[in-house]
Amino acid sequence: GGGRDITARRKREERQAAFVEIVRELAAESDFDRLFSLIGRRSCELIEADSAAIALVEGDEIVTRSSYGVGALERLPERRKLSESRVGRVVLNRKPYASSDMATDPHWKDSRVVTERGYRAVLEVPIILRGEAIGVLGLLQKSPRSFSAEDVALLISLANHAAVAIDRTSLWNKMEARLRETQTLLAVSQAVGSTLDLTEMMRRVARMTALSLGADMVGAYLADPDLESLRPIAGYHVPKHLLETFVKFPIPLKGHRFVEEAWERGRSVFSSNAPADPRIDRETFERFPHRSLLFVPMIVKQKPIGGLFPVWWTHPHQFTSDELHLGEGIARQAAVAIENARLLEAEREVRERLEISEARYRELFEKAIDIV
Repeated sequence: GGGRDITARRKREERQAAFVEIVRELAAESDFDRLFSLIGRRSCELIEADSAAIALVEGDEIVTRSSYGVGALERLPERRKLSESRVGRVVLNRKPYASSDMATDPHWKDSRVVTERGYRAVLEVPIILRGEAIGVLGLLQKSPRSFSAEDVALLISLANHAAVAIDRTSLWNKMEARLRETQTLLAVSQAVGSTLDLTEMMRRVARMTALSLGADMVGAYLADPDLESLRPIAGYHVPKHLLETFVKFPIPLKGHRFVEEAWERGRSVFSSNAPADPRIDRETFERFPHRSLLFVPMIVKQKPIGGLFPVWWTHPHQFTSDELHLGEGIARQAAVAIENARLLEAEREVRERLEISEARYRELFEKAIDIV
């Protein structure tokens, strides 16, 4: 008995030492992917489990962000409604859940995790930040297992430190995103401010938009006077076989729900699955078959005058709020540049008319003097 006590105490000490080292590693990591991978791997090592998964709450959904020990063919569901997810109750109740034999657990026995992937034991704890459950950290075992109170307490403590690390990394990434956005908008401002040629100006805007968002192509369009359609003014990375179509065919504005939505709201709209999106004009889609699409209106004095169309041809693109914010910032810069170019052109026309009028006045005045 004394030997068992010494062994148990030594194991606890080793676990505590490992836990302290894990906390140090979490505090030093600032990359989301590496952070999630670290949490999953270290959780399995600490609790001696086969697999781990981390899911975070996004609105009314829970999204699997990372997994460890789960094979490529066994990937867990990536996105589910909280109300439909088996781990959703851990978020809603903010309490851990454990099952020593999932095959006999009414909550888990008919799940694919059990029937197809062969897992038998599970331990799930909420990831809580400032009193709110922001996700779930779960461990899975291929054999039946009863998780001890110490296992549960360790995983809860690890989830608490993970929450702090996730929050810190999120804030750091947001600061970096804002810095990149500021640098991009400054570069756009400098690019459009160094030319008065409207077409060249918009070509530069299209290029900066494509590079910033990772789009395959970007088209820049201005609305025609009757607001019936959008006509191309410049493009970046327009495929050669589509160049004539790009120049020749405007994009309808009236009756095109995808564009009208952005036009009316004054905000960007997107589609990650354009072939199945009923808002997108079918004739336009057939001319430019693509997978994902973003439309960002350019607005002057609270009225849209045109917009930018970043396109992803073959691969679906999942849009983020940071990307939409950046796209709208670029569109604002472009709109200001267009308005300034139009004002300068109007000023030039007025000056030319005044010069012509002055010349005509001098001519008439000289004729009057001759008559006298």
